[in-house]
Amino acid sequence: FKILNGKIVIHRGELSATTTNFYGECFIEGTICDLKSIMDDAYLVYDGKYIPLGSKHNCGTINNGNEFAIGWLNENIVDPDKITAICIECKTIELD
Repeated sequence: FKILNGKIVIHRGELSATTTNFYGECFIEGTICDLKSIMDDAYLVYDGKYIPLGSKHNCGTINNGNEFAIGWLNENIVDPDKITAICIECKTIELD
C-alpha cells in the first residue's frame, strides 16, 4: 500500500503483541513532516474494536540501507491473531 501520495510504498509488515512494523521504500528527500500525524492517527482493528497504535513510533532507513521502515510500540498489548485490519492515512489494510 502507499501513503503520503505514493511517496512511501509499503511492501511487507510484521505484527507482534507489542510492536507493529512496516517495510518498503521512501521517495522523499529530507524531513518527512507529514508522517508524524499519519502515524499518530493509525490504529488496529482488534477483536471488533479500534485500538490506537499510539504515539511511540519511529521511521527511517534500516541498517541494510535498502528498506524504509515505519513502526510503533503498540499502545496496548494485543494478540496478533485477533488483529483483522490496520488503518493508516484513512486506508484500511485487511489481514487474513
